[in-house]
Amino acid sequence: MVEATVRHFAMPRDESRLFDVAALGLLSLWTLAFGWPLLHREGFDDAFFSEAAHLWTQGAPPYLATFDIKPPGFFALLALAQELFGPRIETLHGLSLACNVITVAAIYGVARRLAAPVAGFAAAATYGPLAAFLVANDAYPPLVALVAVAFWIALSPGGALARAALSGLVCGAAVMTKQTAVAEAAVLFVFFARGAGRLAPAVFLAAGAVAPLGFFAYFALEGGAGVFWRDVVVTALQRPDGVERVAFGVDAARIALRLSHLGLAVPLALAGAFWPGKLSLAPDRARALVGWLAAALAAFAIQRGEGLAYLGPVMPPALLLAFLFAERGFERAGRGLRVAAVALLSFEAAFPLRASAVRRPIDREATARAASLVAAARPAPGDRLLALDFGGWVNIATDLAPPTPYYHRMHLLCRFPDAGPPRLAEAFAAAPRFVIVGRYLGARTGCDAGPSGWPIAEAALAAGYREIGHVGGETDDLVVYERR
Repeated sequence: MVEATVRHFAMPRDESRLFDVAALGLLSLWTLAFGWPLLHREGFDDAFFSEAAHLWTQGAPPYLATFDIKPPGFFALLALAQELFGPRIETLHGLSLACNVITVAAIYGVARRLAAPVAGFAAAATYGPLAAFLVANDAYPPLVALVAVAFWIALSPGGALARAALSGLVCGAAVMTKQTAVAEAAVLFVFFARGAGRLAPAVFLAAGAVAPLGFFAYFALEGGAGVFWRDVVVTALQRPDGVERVAFGVDAARIALRLSHLGLAVPLALAGAFWPGKLSLAPDRARALVGWLAAALAAFAIQRGEGLAYLGPVMPPALLLAFLFAERGFERAGRGLRVAAVALLSFEAAFPLRASAVRRPIDREATARAASLVAAARPAPGDRLLALDFGGWVNIATDLAPPTPYYHRMHLLCRFPDAGPPRLAEAFAAAPRFVIVGRYLGARTGCDAGPSGWPIAEAALAAGYREIGHVGGETDDLVVYERR
């Protein structure tokens, strides 16, 4: 065992706890320092996430009132946060930041269970900025946090049945945040099946079913069991062939490019996976860590690496294995220098893609001015507002719901299973009183493949609407229409 680890575990118990508290405090402040500047910067999905959760707080749940193929866990967390802090962008990003803090604590906690506090501290400290740089999608931090917590519970001391139950509960919650968490849950099922007797894996499965069955029961009571199943299972499985064009060479190149943004983390992690004996871990724990990485990479590949945020679930196991290998896989000399070099090179690889460079400050003034134009028209109870492309914050600012189930702009304007331009035609057929047509930095959203919904929108606006105002903000350009 490396010298620092020996010294750490030679500490009296109280001093060891104080060491951990100090480490977690530093890691939390470090993570907050990178995430705090993003609280007011808007990403392309922020208005959609916020309005979907806002509708749920008003009694209009996802799938019945909002179209999406993500499970409801993220929207449930965001709706709860909005009940406490309101439907603001700071609520959305604050939830992500809190989840990032939980993740760094779980990464460090897993490493402590592996008797590798040095590697764990370095991995957690590297994750904080990488999450702020690369994961510019607020649906992913809760997923990453839940999976990391599940592995921390599984590797903790205590009775196998209690660990299986708690870890299963958290895995079920993770699956209800993103379907791909099934892969990581399968790794933990095998972990309990191999080392904890026959009852533990059954307990794990039973506990893992609690969250999915609970949400299914909720939507059944709301009269939406069928649409819940269709969107979260059937349509989600159709998405890869229904949206992305399959080209193995292009997909492989994209996946390799995405992984390169983690610097040396992935190559060193793969080296640790192929030579687990160099990690100085118990065999069952080494298999769990390697399986975690393999599951995350498999899920990333299944999604073809389309989104940079898909890297989020790969980061914790990749960083843990990378720093373990950097610390223990070579001769002892220069151990600290190797760890520091891996962290620095990971930062440098991710820095050009940092979220602060692709997000802009939210255009509150444009939203407020567009909302005032709608208010001046004296909306009546039951009036509806359809936001096309950007301008989705006006739904929240005016408290006017969309005319039909709420769609992400890409799902409404472009080809998508069970969505696309036909749903846009349905929205106009419902005759919303107000329509907002938004542009981001002067440009409107285009579609990579298939028909676009813009001709439908332009024809409907010309036939039945009049312009009542135009708001040109620093980021958003919003045209407000009212039905004739």
